[in-house]
Amino acid sequence: MMKIITLLLMFFVASISLQAQTWDFNNSKDGWKNIASTQKTKSDYWELTSKDGVNNPGLKIAAADMTTAPDVTAVHILAITMKNKSATGPNGIRLVMETEGHADAGKKNVDVEISQGDTDYQTYYLDVSSPKWVGTVKEIKILFKNYKNQNFTGTGNEVFDIDKVEMLSSIPTTEKHNFTFDTDGDQEGFVEKNVNSISVAGGILTLDPKVDKYSNIQQVDHHLDASTYGTLEIKLKNNSTDDDTLYFVFPDGSTKELTITTSDTAFKTYKMDLMGNAEWTGEVTGFKIRFGDASRPNPNDATKFGVSSGTGTIEIDKITFTSEVLAVDDVDLVDDAKISLYPNPTCDLLSVHAPKPIEKIEIYNMLGQKAMSKTDSLKTLNISQLEKGIYVLKIYQEGNIVSSKRFIKQ
Repeated sequence: MMKIITLLLMFFVASISLQAQTWDFNNSKDGWKNIASTQKTKSDYWELTSKDGVNNPGLKIAAADMTTAPDVTAVHILAITMKNKSATGPNGIRLVMETEGHADAGKKNVDVEISQGDTDYQTYYLDVSSPKWVGTVKEIKILFKNYKNQNFTGTGNEVFDIDKVEMLSSIPTTEKHNFTFDTDGDQEGFVEKNVNSISVAGGILTLDPKVDKYSNIQQVDHHLDASTYGTLEIKLKNNSTDDDTLYFVFPDGSTKELTITTSDTAFKTYKMDLMGNAEWTGEVTGFKIRFGDASRPNPNDATKFGVSSGTGTIEIDKITFTSEVLAVDDVDLVDDAKISLYPNPTCDLLSVHAPKPIEKIEIYNMLGQKAMSKTDSLKTLNISQLEKGIYVLKIYQEGNIVSSKRFIKQ
């Protein structure tokens, strides 16, 4: 029995080692070499100091110096825990990950912005997933530069304390479903992309979208239980004159969109049902919230729409995921202006026009009961059999886009 337990334990430990690898720098460089810097090994970290007049201090390790090379099929996140102690030090990391032994192998570069003047350790996660992340790891190089690969010239006064470097299968997250932005400067795990600026002050997260870009915030630090929290509730003030759509982007890239008002003078609350998407299951993270003008074409691809007009900021008071089951009158709250119904009111036939091909239509009464579901002949619906009243048409368009529109049956 003891042999069986020992074998099981060995298998368990071996399985863990395939999923994660850590260099902790306890009285050792752990095979790493310093770049453009001097070094000192400490009891529980590795200290690097820049060289005066030399660009881009950092550290690197070759496969020959690794006890075990990372398994590219099991891990794809590099995490570095460190202090950038100088207030005038570099504000970015450039990771260069090189693989070999496969036709598609090569170098993958990843940039991340970092803080300066650290008194506490900070952890940064860099995702090296790409077609080049195949074969075997040849070298890992971490350079301290100015953000987005701009050279940083050392003065001999910049000090970096490296606590540990890890290779992980995923970014560790904690559970959180309520984001209130009550602490100035704390984005609560949301990172921005394609924005001119972002800030958190006075309980409000404010972002300024870039024109002709897919401006968004993505949650990377927290996850939530999708089976429990199936409704998004967001309170915001849209100062843009033209960005009329909120897009919820699921981890697989599919979207659900919601029409919002523009040029707001006050905060408004919107709700969105997320339960219908196949990706909304288990522990979910990595989702994005994007804002754009639904009629504005992407300048790089005229067949795609929804880039930002860049005509004003978005102020977000809170983002909350709840277990509330929406009544049909609450679904998406605002009729989708991009969907047209004719005639409305109607007594028998209803024509439906949408920007993208329609894959399915559902009709709900005001009690939330499904009255009809169709997957064919979707441009014209025969609703003569419905009782008189107000109904909500739920339109499923190509690309996992779900919209709603009210109509009256006479």
